[in-house]
Amino acid sequence: MNSMPFVGALVVSYIFKDRIKDWLKMLFSKNMTRWISDRKIDIMDTGHGGRIGLLKEAFTFISDKALPPDISRLRRIDNITSVDEEGKPERVFKYKKEIILYPERILKHHERRRGLNDIMRFNIREMTAQADDASVDYPYVDPGSGEIRTASCSRVYHLNLVIKYTYCDRKAQPTVNYERIRIVLSKDGIVRLEEVKLGVY
Repeated sequence: MNSMPFVGALVVSYIFKDRIKDWLKMLFSKNMTRWISDRKIDIMDTGHGGRIGLLKEAFTFISDKALPPDISRLRRIDNITSVDEEGKPERVFKYKKEIILYPERILKHHERRRGLNDIMRFNIREMTAQADDASVDYPYVDPGSGEIRTASCSRVYHLNLVIKYTYCDRKAQPTVNYERIRIVLSKDGIVRLEEVKLGVY
């Protein structure tokens, strides 16, 4: 137990624990919450006690090739490219939340079936902390005088959010809805939100 090889193996396994988990999530990306998840939460009935559902969440970075065709189409519906003007590749991350409800347990004590709200919170603090200054000075030539002047321009980043809602019932075919939102960020926070029109999908 106190030998150097054992301690070394323990340290290495701890270092690579998260990396191995990410590899597994990429391998099972399509059904990652079924096989592996970052967090599991029991949905409890506080009034009558007992578990009435389960919530599972998983997050991982994926490649362009791993994107499902429907998400890939919506991601590029307004002609965005995977490389910006400075040649930096766009990174894609996948967040999946799966909510499983047990209707037979809910209907024992509740007649109202539309009382469940799910709120998704997305923290951008880590992103804005690493961003460059919110404004940058660019030189330009004044067309009237021919002198070189500087103009203060806003520096912003685009976070393109594609949301896919899938509702599955035991007795019916799955219902799928989509949403596409562009979040414009700067170091100071959110500048604006833009809803991208999807048209007929």
